[in-house]
Amino acid sequence: MKDCSYCGCENADTAARCIQCGTDEFVDAAVGDGLSTSAQKGRMALVRDYPKPIVVVGLWIFYLPGFVANSCAALACLLSGMDFLPGLLWFLISGALAVFCGYALYRSVKNYKIHRARFLRELANDLRSNTAESLDATT
Repeated sequence: MKDCSYCGCENADTAARCIQCGTDEFVDAAVGDGLSTSAQKGRMALVRDYPKPIVVVGLWIFYLPGFVANSCAALACLLSGMDFLPGLLWFLISGALAVFCGYALYRSVKNYKIHRARFLRELANDLRSNTAESLDATT
């Protein structure tokens, strides 16, 4: 099994792309060689911190007004009696900006969910390994 470098999902060794996020980059198993387990965990803690909901809220505060305003502007271009060429130009620009803002909102939520799931999966794995180590130490 090889892990996705973006979302952390486990994939088959023969997989060309991640089954969850579609990226083609996988974690190299030899990257951590030579480091102690605590050093590897410390390095991963710096890189893979718990995803912050405030970042998603900030992106929504930033992009939601743009999405609503551009959607309304595109709708107004369709319903108003503007000339064809200026109306088409405003509609295309407003529509493109609304799509961009909507996609930014979608990706921010999707990335948050992917990183949160990866963090919780790694946390559960750490708890299992710590529990197994403590049980081995007591016996």
